[in-house]
Amino acid sequence: YFGYARQDRKDEGRVPITAKLVANLITTAGADRVLAIDLHAHQLQGFFDIPVDHLTGELVLSRYFRDKKIERLTVVSPDVGNIKTAARYASHLGGDLAIIHKRRVSGSQVQADELIGRVEGRN
Repeated sequence: YFGYARQDRKDEGRVPITAKLVANLITTAGADRVLAIDLHAHQLQGFFDIPVDHLTGELVLSRYFRDKKIERLTVVSPDVGNIKTAARYASHLGGDLAIIHKRRVSGSQVQADELIGRVEGRN
């Protein structure tokens, strides 16, 4: 788990990019390489001044769920930024894709405005 991974860019003025600070702290603590699985965003690798190996659990997770033989499967992307990942999972699993369109109302509140796709009666 990479704490503060979602704070990877400035979305308002005077807001710190805390993910960069955490990357610096890991390096300062003595790490000479980072091994990460499914980072929140690929750009986080660039915050480190040491090598980062970014792995994915996509194939392992896809195999696990495919073996479950889930009927009427729909993979839901929790936001627009994750559509490509969700689409790959849907493709691996032979399922449909749905997307939640949401927006940040305040610093601590997010509102889901719209669901795009079919989820009723689906798994």
